[in-house]
Amino acid sequence: MDAAKSDDSPLPPAWWASSAVDLPNVLVRLCRESVGSDLFWELFDYYNHLVSEGVASSLDIIDRVEVVIAFFNGENQPMYEVMFLELLSRVAMSAGKLSKGLAAFERMAEIHTEEYQRRDVIELAGDMWSYAERGIFGSDLQPLLFASIARVFKRLGDDEGLVRAYLQASALYAQHGAHEAAMGAVQHARSIAKEANLTLLVAQTYEQEAVLAFERGDAAGSVAAGKAALTLNEANGNSLPERLRLNLATAQMELGQLEEAADILKSMINSSTSGDITGHLFANLASCCRRQGCLPEARAHIARARSEFNADTSYESLLELEIIDASIALESGDRPAAAGRLRAAAVMLDNGLRGVLRLHHRRGLRDQYIRQIESRLAQLPADGLTVDVLPIIAVLYGSVVADWLALLDWADSLVARPDGMETEFADLRDRILSVQAFGAPFALRVDEYRDSPWDPMLTGKPWDDLGETISRIVGQGFPSPFEAVSMAAATSLLETRLAEGWCIILPTFGSDPVPIWVFQGNCYARYTLPLRSIGQWHLARRSFAQGSVSKVDFAKQLDCFAAQSRDALKTVFDMLPAACPGILSLQDHDNILPITAAVLGHDGLRARMAEGKLEARIVPALYPACPQSALIQPKLVALINSGDNLELARIEAEVAAVTVEARVVSTAEVDDEAGLVAQMTDADLLVVSTHGVSISSFSDPFLGSLGGAGAHAINVKAIQSDFVDFPYRLVMLNACHAGSTYTGDERRLRTHDSASYPALLLLNRCSVVSAASWRIGDTISYLHLVLVAQGLKEELLPSVALSRASARLRDLPTSDAKSLVQLAPSSPGREAALLLLEGAPAGGAFSALYTIGGIETYGLL
Repeated sequence: MDAAKSDDSPLPPAWWASSAVDLPNVLVRLCRESVGSDLFWELFDYYNHLVSEGVASSLDIIDRVEVVIAFFNGENQPMYEVMFLELLSRVAMSAGKLSKGLAAFERMAEIHTEEYQRRDVIELAGDMWSYAERGIFGSDLQPLLFASIARVFKRLGDDEGLVRAYLQASALYAQHGAHEAAMGAVQHARSIAKEANLTLLVAQTYEQEAVLAFERGDAAGSVAAGKAALTLNEANGNSLPERLRLNLATAQMELGQLEEAADILKSMINSSTSGDITGHLFANLASCCRRQGCLPEARAHIARARSEFNADTSYESLLELEIIDASIALESGDRPAAAGRLRAAAVMLDNGLRGVLRLHHRRGLRDQYIRQIESRLAQLPADGLTVDVLPIIAVLYGSVVADWLALLDWADSLVARPDGMETEFADLRDRILSVQAFGAPFALRVDEYRDSPWDPMLTGKPWDDLGETISRIVGQGFPSPFEAVSMAAATSLLETRLAEGWCIILPTFGSDPVPIWVFQGNCYARYTLPLRSIGQWHLARRSFAQGSVSKVDFAKQLDCFAAQSRDALKTVFDMLPAACPGILSLQDHDNILPITAAVLGHDGLRARMAEGKLEARIVPALYPACPQSALIQPKLVALINSGDNLELARIEAEVAAVTVEARVVSTAEVDDEAGLVAQMTDADLLVVSTHGVSISSFSDPFLGSLGGAGAHAINVKAIQSDFVDFPYRLVMLNACHAGSTYTGDERRLRTHDSASYPALLLLNRCSVVSAASWRIGDTISYLHLVLVAQGLKEELLPSVALSRASARLRDLPTSDAKSLVQLAPSSPGREAALLLLEGAPAGGAFSALYTIGGIETYGLL
């Protein structure tokens, strides 16, 4: 405010101490008694008192200021309302109340009447811009600030400010891989700039489009947009922006136009005025020289680039620098240096993730770099020390499931703390519930794409509200929600499991053949599988799930790929130490490794599994599992379909319940979601005995339901919203294709995110899940369940009981199988199973990999 008054009143008026409750009466009296401009000065002094006394840093002032605003709104005196709207906006922002602060800011712009108040609005807009650029509220909330600024600029008729706000928001979305929202902001900006005849800003929209196209892998589109920006600048006599020329050269390199790219970069060397631009220039020149085979020049340029960057350089710039340097080191034959550079790149990616809250933005950010890092990782030595590559793997295998688990546990840890912030923590829990309803860890893809402050439906508002609450909590000194999934935490977790003797197996992509990494103790070894074979295996699974490939043809493809996997890992399997408790297979984006089938095909390992001395487990998320304990007299819940043709399946849970001496047995019908939820509040063991449909048959994982088009209580939405806090410790999904993963995203994100029923059922953090990856017979499901129940009765840990059951079923004599079936009560299902077994050979009836190899065990790390 620019008004001034020289009043040296020695004592403040008593009414300044009035509470929010008393203020309305005080204001009525002031309005009645004030003459001329006295009321303005009374209120102006009160405004300055609130600021100068430091009250503006507390939440108490918000209540009083809101009372003043409401009073003058009712009195239709916008001048005074605007005065205190500015104060409310600043106080709310300082207190972390972003939504309230922005609402006051926009209301101020809407009703201001005086020119000096317009200047106040513009000044406040500048402060809001500063908040956004400095990331005061976290990167997820920065677009909210720019959207608010844009609305204010639109109201003020400031087209230039409006366009710049859109462009800033676009750049933020691009950092998170949210390309739909980023491109939408660019299109808005271009439309406004063209209508206002702001040619320079139109050019900037093409410059931003060039960046977006390049990040989507469309180098040709990037060059086209970049040249459009150059043409506009040249036509208007403007100097060519350095970043535009730099981006154009980068895109040309990707198209193989190395000489043209090098010419642009070299022409900029003597004209560049920014250290950051100069750093980018020499980094890209180093990349160009590497591609041209000029390694000495490449090394010199990368050293110059490194010297130009500083502590203020963005993580993206440093990440790209490390990737380029790793490529140079690899082509120079210095693989230890390359490993160091890739570890540094992983650190930068980890740093970038720290400020990102939205799960789909975290996935998008990982997706931007995972291919580049994995393709270079494959060129490191085929064996070496775990410490050289494990931190890189820890970052590459980050996932939205692990992210969501970390956030849930973080929130639970806060609610249990008596820090005088009980109201804030209760608000946090409500916000998390709203995000669960939105969809977490998996939401509708269309909602993720639409998520921006300009979406008329405000689809992503639950994330905005959660982000605002978390920003306030972290601002009070509490740790970040994602510390538990940071590179350091994930690396430490992997190291702990290796120290316990576990063998960890995982694939990475971006190269052909596909590397399969095996970690044991302090060492790693890398094996390979042909990319073509993996592609054929992926197609076979998908086609079989859709019914377009016969069982016979699928079984042949399975046998072939399992044999290839087993042969690739033969050395590992042959040499696996007797003390090794098992194999942990980290689940990649496509779940390519049929780990149980591969292990069951190895005689030695299968024998150890049959003795309960070895596990084979798929790990969908790098997150610590709660310690397992034996299931003694558990409560068993069975989900069945009384109207289907699976007569043996409907009674298998009864046999299991008798075997484990379950203390309580309850049954829910397949379409009774509410009934199942009610039973699961104190359940230990869930057995799902129904037909199943692959989640990959859906257009979106959020729509996934185990029953396909029919109602089924096991569906993605229900699991994400209801199962998170249930105490169950074992789930057996005895339904066809229950272990399938969603792979239908048209964008083919390559992050290692597994949208599957088993992965989501692990969200309660204390369970193990068994699921069939393909179609499976009900007799096989029955036998496996009863064998698991026998292991549980012997007080084996659930995961051990599952692995042992698979191995024993593989070699189960037909006579023993008949005995197990005869445990079932007399029924058509039992008689049909016995009749089927009558025609089976005495031994080897279950030895085919198709028969038993698809039943996988899933658990956290």
